[in-house]
Amino acid sequence: MPIAEGLHILMLMDCYTHVFPSQGEHLLQELARAGVSHALVMIIPSNMTMTGAGEYVLDINDTTLARIADDNCRLGNWAKGVGPHLFPFAWLDYRMQGTASFFEELVTRYHFKGLKIHQVFNGPADERYFELVDKAVALQVPVTIHTGFRAPARVENIGTLAARFPQGRFICSHLLEEFGLNAKSDYLRLADHYDNVWFECSYVRHPRKLQEFAQAIGAHRILFGSDFPFGARDIEWDLTKVGWAAIGSDEREKILWENAAALFGL
Repeated sequence: MPIAEGLHILMLMDCYTHVFPSQGEHLLQELARAGVSHALVMIIPSNMTMTGAGEYVLDINDTTLARIADDNCRLGNWAKGVGPHLFPFAWLDYRMQGTASFFEELVTRYHFKGLKIHQVFNGPADERYFELVDKAVALQVPVTIHTGFRAPARVENIGTLAARFPQGRFICSHLLEEFGLNAKSDYLRLADHYDNVWFECSYVRHPRKLQEFAQAIGAHRILFGSDFPFGARDIEWDLTKVGWAAIGSDEREKILWENAAALFGL
């Protein structure tokens, strides 16, 4: 059954995707196949590698940081050519030279819609990112923060930024529950303490778990995301967790598009 059947869907937004700009057609084809009208999109760093054990590696050095800057510019050029339904987010590292000024250039020149902090590869979302987040707040764009998989990608770090920047808008990515790193209680505590945080649900795999989060956090603060191509390579399949969750049609619409539309002023 199509996810939009019986709902008043004006758009459908995937709030977490990645792309090599030179191979962007794969993402566009998948979005079209799944009926996704809008997508938040970030780079796949061109010098990211994978170990024999299947772990992604991004060694941070001067060459890497320069490549990340170039990758973001390529993403901006590609996204502008595709159209306004793509929302590029700048994947940046606090160690990049002039990173706040570069971020402002990405927003003003390339029409980036937000900042992405990957805590595993680029360090915890703490005081090292105050300058970048301050710039995001000044530019009135949201900040999405990777949580999960490996330390130091802890949910509690987002509270540090949310408390210091109450005018900021933060997206806690993935809602991944892991023993010894992030538990459901950590997400609920963050939601309870800070109303300027939204929650992207790409690693909530079971409809029952999505129902539990919708009831505990509130569907009005949950954003659909797939983490394509790392999380779900089949976005249409990933959408079934929203369609099959025991929640109301109003809550589904909030998760699929209304919350994102409000967050991005659509």
